[in-house]
Amino acid sequence: MCKIRRTFLVATITALVTGLGTAAYGHATGTDADAPPPSGDFTGHLIFPIYVSDVEVSAAFYRDVLGFQFLGYFDYGTNSYVSAWEDTIPPTYAGFVAGDQKFGLHRPVDEAQAKCVGCGRYYFRVNDVDAEYERITAKGARVSQIHSSPLLRRFYVPDPDGLKIFFAETAEGALLDPW
Repeated sequence: MCKIRRTFLVATITALVTGLGTAAYGHATGTDADAPPPSGDFTGHLIFPIYVSDVEVSAAFYRDVLGFQFLGYFDYGTNSYVSAWEDTIPPTYAGFVAGDQKFGLHRPVDEAQAKCVGCGRYYFRVNDVDAEYERITAKGARVSQIHSSPLLRRFYVPDPDGLKIFFAETAEGALLDPW
C-alpha cells in the first residue's frame, strides 16, 4: 500500500510542481483535448509532509546535514513557528524551505500516517549535484554514489528513518523530471 501511495504522490508532485494540469496530460496522450480547465484557485505551491518518528531528531538532520532552511517548530497554541521546542510533549510539525517550495516534517497522529514513516523517496532538484554531494558528505552523512545517465545525475541520503532524500540535476535542455 505504501508503494502505491508513494507512486501516486511522486506523480502528483511532478504534475503540480512542473505546472502540468489536466490539459497538459490530455495533450500528451491525445485523449481529452476537450477536457475542461482545472477547477479551483490553486497557487501552484504544494506543501507536503514527510512523516518522521522524531520531529526534533529529523529537524536537526534536515537543517544541519542536508542544509534546508529551517522555519521552526510549529506551535499550534500561538499559531507561530518557534526556533526551539520547550514543551514536554514532542513537537508535531517542523517547517522547511527548499528553493521556493515549503515542506514539513510531521509526527504521525494516527496508524495510517505511522505506516508511512521512512517510506518512499523525495527528489530535490539542484543546480550542481557535485557541490551538493561534497557539501553533504563533508557533514559526515551516509551518501550513495552519484548515479549518472545522459539526462540525469543524482544521489541520495537516507534520513534518520531511512527515507531516501535524492538530490538531482538534469542535463541542460532535458525535459526529464526524475520525479
